[in-house]
Amino acid sequence: MDIKAQVINKLKTQKPKKEGKINVWNLHDPKILYITEKQTKGYTKLDKLHVYSKGMHDAETDLILQNLNKFIKFMQDDLNIIDLGCGEALKTIEIIKVAKKQGKRIFFYPVDTSKHLLRIAIRNAEKEGIKTIGFQKDFTNLKNIISKVRKNIQNFIYFGANLSNFDRNKILSLLRNNMGKKDVLYVSVQLRKEIRKIIEQYKAEEHGWFLFETLKFVGFRKADLVYTARFNNKTKEIEAVYIIKKVPKELKDLNLRKNDKIIISTSFKPKLNQFKKIIRRHFKAMFLLNKEGTYTGAICRI
Repeated sequence: MDIKAQVINKLKTQKPKKEGKINVWNLHDPKILYITEKQTKGYTKLDKLHVYSKGMHDAETDLILQNLNKFIKFMQDDLNIIDLGCGEALKTIEIIKVAKKQGKRIFFYPVDTSKHLLRIAIRNAEKEGIKTIGFQKDFTNLKNIISKVRKNIQNFIYFGANLSNFDRNKILSLLRNNMGKKDVLYVSVQLRKEIRKIIEQYKAEEHGWFLFETLKFVGFRKADLVYTARFNNKTKEIEAVYIIKKVPKELKDLNLRKNDKIIISTSFKPKLNQFKKIIRRHFKAMFLLNKEGTYTGAICRI
């Protein structure tokens, strides 16, 4: 199913929530935001934008660099490293470089739905002399991916901040059910420490441009929408929201109206204790925290 069909199907099959007299439509689905090359180029540009990357990409990179030896301690001498939703795979490659220097034998498996991002990840890894096989796949079909990597050795699964964009308990259960006793998982989140600053990161104009690429497929123009971001205190998520100013012809028969809202993306922002509680439902874990107390990660085993 193409992006246009997926978006229209989600609108057709849901009953919108109400905010007073306003309908709120939820189109959140990470898998449809990174399909085309134009979408993924928008994401890579966003990831380099200081106001956004400082709170997410840079914060996690710093967390990893500060704790590289802790990652290595969890790795056996021969292992697969599987990067789910790899993007450019830069953070994972930092871990692999140090592990290789310490004599670990590693085969790297980046996984992404985006052909463009996967191509970049493979190129970045091969520049560092890392043996790499990439999979352009939906990583929620994890059993199929695990079946294609080297057998009877440790799998180190890098999931990172992708956790923020999925149903936490559902995705952690999926990951756990596909791990062996010697396997290791890494997940991370940006913490809800300075929520006003986080909202401003998500309100960045470039963030709206990146997300708009998906709505173009169903006929929206930029002039038809107003972009903003907000914090939902009930779900503890940042919601990226478009307010409709004009409904495109393609959607006239779907009950969308002027001033309706479309939630195009959400990102979970817990407090540290909330994050630890969620992880401990599924795993034994070592928790990492950056110096500023704004970003945390967990190295997990079953």
